[in-house]
Amino acid sequence: MSDLEAEFARVEAEIARDRAALLDRLIRNALQELRPPPREAVTGNSVPHAGLSPGPVDFITTVMQLRDMMASGGISRDFGGALLSFVISRATPPERFRARDLLLVEAAEAAGGTTWAKMLRIHAELSAQRNGRQPDATNRVGLLVHEAISFGPNGRLPGRRQLLRILSRQP
Repeated sequence: MSDLEAEFARVEAEIARDRAALLDRLIRNALQELRPPPREAVTGNSVPHAGLSPGPVDFITTVMQLRDMMASGGISRDFGGALLSFVISRATPPERFRARDLLLVEAAEAAGGTTWAKMLRIHAELSAQRNGRQPDATNRVGLLVHEAISFGPNGRLPGRRQLLRILSRQP
């Protein structure tokens, strides 16, 4: 093996080690942010984590930041998808419902129209995806609905009434 090949192999090993360390650090940070704060023994109020900045980042913020980083190219889609799947798997059902609802509201805003028209469009996308149709890259509403489905903790899709409640309680 020549000196150049040995140097190339050393640099590749160093890059792989750095990637593994970065992934480990990101996962540890995500877990620390998702861990519920301890309760104070006397009052039962939440006590912030020691060493964290004030106002720890919540699940929704973490997910939205990961989505933005993946969309902007800050991290690769494969790495971001794996990290997003990991973070989602550690979330509680209420957090996952909140994330799903926010994505459905974002899809409704992309669809435009009245609340009723938005609900019908999202319901049509949900029905199409339930029947196995995947949205194409130009269908922003379909892509957002598809992403929202992945956040649902129980695999059940919201019906028309639930969609109306989700859309009407958002400002």
